[in-house]
Amino acid sequence: MDVGKQIEITCRGQELRPYLTLQHVRDNIWAPTTLTLLPPDSSSSSSTTDHVMVLHYSRSTTP
Repeated sequence: MDVGKQIEITCRGQELRPYLTLQHVRDNIWAPTTLTLLPPDSSSSSSTTDHVMVLHYSRSTTP
């Protein structure tokens, strides 16, 4: 990668800062209410897409 180029990572439209942990992203950005609203036994019947965290990578537009 060229010097001075940055990579941006976003989840659900929110930019992820380099110091955020994956646990923080999961609990506060990816599924802040979904995990708490599901009954304990519903996880086996839910769609697998409910458990896939999509992260988008792009080059930063700032120098």
